Amino acid sequence: LEQSTTFAIGDTPPASLNPTAKDVSALEEITTLEPIVPGLYDLTGAEALKGSKPFVVIFSTPAFCVTLMCGPVLDVAVQVYEVYGDRVEFIHIEPWDLPTIRNEGRLVPTDITTEWRLPTEPWTFVVGTDTRISARWESLVTEEELSAALDAALR
Repeated sequence: LEQSTTFAIGDTPPASLNPTAKDVSALEEITTLEPIVPGLYDLTGAEALKGSKPFVVIFSTPAFCVTLMCGPVLDVAVQVYEVYGDRVEFIHIEPWDLPTIRNEGRLVPTDITTEWRLPTEPWTFVVGTDTRISARWESLVTEEELSAALDAALR
């Protein structure tokens, strides 16, 4: 496309109300990540925007990925989370409605995927303390790229 449909660097992302650990009885209800990393499900996007730390939002679905890149992208995010998790918030969001895909086999975007105007998956965003997107990747991102973006956001 001549211009991306999703939010660009410099934009403030939506104050999303993604499901968190507080909303479910088991994290398996909101993620297909195995093994589950509980720290990725603590905050909504709205809460992160009000916080004092930069944050990462990863739209990825290891179990139902169309592009075959979701697992590797989430693996990178988990590795970086282990290094930066005390200084940066991390939020993982499944892009597809899990009850629909699990029960009916249909890929239906979640309201949050639509809110972020994401035409594909996976996507990774870094949001700085100024509440603006400072980096973003459609599909693959390396540990080095994500770490460099977080180092810049922490400066």
